[in-house]
Amino acid sequence: EDGNYIEKLIDLGFKTEFEVISPNSDTTAPEIKNIEVSGDIFDVNNGDATFNLKANLTDDISGFISDSSQSYVDLHWSSPSGEQYVSANMGGYMYGSNDPEWQDVIINVDDNNISFENIEVTIPQYSEEGTWVLDHITASDAIGNNLQIYRDSDGNYVTEGVDENGDYIEKLIDLDFKTEFEVISSDPDITAPEIRK
Repeated sequence: EDGNYIEKLIDLGFKTEFEVISPNSDTTAPEIKNIEVSGDIFDVNNGDATFNLKANLTDDISGFISDSSQSYVDLHWSSPSGEQYVSANMGGYMYGSNDPEWQDVIINVDDNNISFENIEVTIPQYSEEGTWVLDHITASDAIGNNLQIYRDSDGNYVTEGVDENGDYIEKLIDLDFKTEFEVISSDPDITAPEIRK
């Protein structure tokens, strides 16, 4: 009554939990087998540059395609300053978007494996010059188990998980594929827009 924020315990008065019986439950995130970029030097002096991406992933039980549409695979690269990004968001490809830009995309699904070819990623004209690095990867299988890999402040790739005791852990991993490319840009735009009165 005096305007201070408070928390109150309440009894909801209905059942708030249920049991699931599943002798073959999937609690493991998908794994990346390989990622390949079609080039490693991109000149944006005269316009946008593009590269094609191939990606192969595997999952232990549920796979990637289901009616739930929970699966996705996203990759993000960042500029040297960390202020600019390009990305490949493959969830739309997996669920039949009719975007004409995606007509050349090839998706192969074989049991619990999925592969993508001809995913086009655009580096805009005026992008920051220098070495761009793979900043993070996120992926999910059909049941919603998530893989998250990100680059830490020391330049190492780290994945998150839970150990056998149920404790949260971070693990260093070796991605074992090329994670950077060079951008050539003699007139980069590295200044944010201004709001004028």
